[in-house]
Amino acid sequence: MRTVHRSVAKPRPVPLFPSFGLVLLLVSPMLANQPTPAPPVLAVPTDSASSGKPSPAAISESSNPALGYWRAWSMTDAVRREALTSVAPASLKEPPQEKAVNAAADLAEVADMLIRASRKPDADWGVEYTRGVAALLPELGLIRFSTRLLRTTAAAALHDPKPDVRRAGECTVATLRMARHAAAPKLLIASLVSAAVASAACEDASSLAALNRLDQTSRDEILVELRALQAPDALKFRAAITGGERDLLRWMTDAVQAERADPKGVMLALGTLTSAKNAAPLSKVLSTEALASDLKKQTLLFDALADAWPVGDGAARLEAIEKRTAAGEFGIFANAFGPAVSRAKASELKALATIAQTIKTLESYTPPKDLPPPRPAKSLLEELGTAR
Repeated sequence: MRTVHRSVAKPRPVPLFPSFGLVLLLVSPMLANQPTPAPPVLAVPTDSASSGKPSPAAISESSNPALGYWRAWSMTDAVRREALTSVAPASLKEPPQEKAVNAAADLAEVADMLIRASRKPDADWGVEYTRGVAALLPELGLIRFSTRLLRTTAAAALHDPKPDVRRAGECTVATLRMARHAAAPKLLIASLVSAAVASAACEDASSLAALNRLDQTSRDEILVELRALQAPDALKFRAAITGGERDLLRWMTDAVQAERADPKGVMLALGTLTSAKNAAPLSKVLSTEALASDLKKQTLLFDALADAWPVGDGAARLEAIEKRTAAGEFGIFANAFGPAVSRAKASELKALATIAQTIKTLESYTPPKDLPPPRPAKSLLEELGTAR
């Protein structure tokens, strides 16, 4: 998998691959120069990511937040996104610089659209799983941009001479909801972005409480979203292993067996995503038969990971699996990515610990009674006037 944004500007793709190597891409900063996003092509929900068979329920425009997010992103361009990204505050605790306030004001309508979209239920991003490694996830970089936009909007509202604490709170609530939506593709890179966005929202919620600027409504809504993220596999790490990642493995196996993929080409592509020390063992798997056999071994790795992931000592069990992988038990292909398994689990555990701590903080927080009242919502005519 890879994230790509299309534009007349030269794109800067981030290559992804269907296995644990993509964990290494989690903490890389969001692309600074994001070209204008292409319009979304949203798929009909399927019974299986690999079957391609439509389920009875088609995507409803009124219920799929992905459509709302894409409408919001279509209102931006690379210049405006870069202007915001370059000045976005690192925390809500400090007043944002004037350039940040101006950038947020310029994108206020986009922030409103993101907030509205976030209120809808589970997202379907229309990932083309049947395209295998050629499938794209252009929304992930834009979700990270949106996290910065919502934080900047919250900071501007919070530190305004006439502060709007409700506006700051609803931005944080929207970020938490967006974190849940980000994990929808059931691919590890999506889960990693989800965890990062959730952690950022937790930081903002804690900052609002520390500043004594969190209103009752926002506190309650944030707690609802945080508790939802504590549900089993809410960040969909295990779902990625049992779902999207396994589907992509099937795609590779089918492609090799049908001779639709050049095994050497597959290995060369792998080499661009792994360290130099993996190049030699990977080069040994070049024949169609050897590659197909090696891929079959990796299904055993997925089975072991799926069993170990949700249990209480999952991190320790994953480390043991990592050692088995390094010993070659699951083949050369799996060995190229095995060392990243524990880091994936560590990312999940860190995010869940942050969520738990934020819940504890907010449960003991009592909103002050003298908070500034929320600003009245604009009428439709006022919004149309602003848009013009």
